[in-house]
Amino acid sequence: MMQKFPRIRKQFGKAVAEFHLILSQDKILVPIDADAPRLTLAAWIYLKKAKMIQKCEICAAHFYSSDNVDPETQSILDDFIKQYPMDIKYVHHDDVTDRESLHRMYVEYALEENCNKVAVPDTIELMNATMLATMCTDCVLNGPDPAQKVQLAPDAPEITIIRPFCYLKDADLLSFTQKNLMKTHKAGIDIEEENEVIVCRETIKALSTEASNTNYNIFHSQFVVQEKYLGGGDGLYHELGDFDKD
Repeated sequence: MMQKFPRIRKQFGKAVAEFHLILSQDKILVPIDADAPRLTLAAWIYLKKAKMIQKCEICAAHFYSSDNVDPETQSILDDFIKQYPMDIKYVHHDDVTDRESLHRMYVEYALEENCNKVAVPDTIELMNATMLATMCTDCVLNGPDPAQKVQLAPDAPEITIIRPFCYLKDADLLSFTQKNLMKTHKAGIDIEEENEVIVCRETIKALSTEASNTNYNIFHSQFVVQEKYLGGGDGLYHELGDFDKD
């Protein structure tokens, strides 16, 4: 299966290796729905586990807020696990309205299941747009981390939110489901992208017509800035003007 999708295999593998996202000792919560991003994420984490000598653990969970699981979603997930065998837990939860609440829901359930990581299908396009939107609204250079460590309280266990698709585009994930003739139907708990993120997506898309490797360059710019201005190699914090002084 991996050989049929060389771009996903290469960029997924690069992210996993570069940021140490999936290790043998991990128990990973994989939120799953019948949409292209989450089906693709669950499939590739399953394929990664299958290639490992010492296996990680997968805890797949579908979160829904309706009275019952959507029947079309249930049917699609039943077909999915015939090809990618895994146990799926169906979790009823109140609906959420923002990304922070969505991630909190995941982290809370990860703690219940003794998971140390949560996988989300954020692509390089979403991560870059989020970083740019945060710069514009909050005056902070703070993009989503491929391996974001979070705690719900100071004394709570640390959970890592991993983004194995940080080098892939939305079209790559859609292509995986289409070429595998997977039905898709989004019905579980999720959020709509913020207006400023949508605008930043379109801005980056427009820039991409004028310069090559735009998404990759934007993604890596945050690490270059951190290296240059938040220490400059000496491990100390520096104000932005410090390195211009004689």
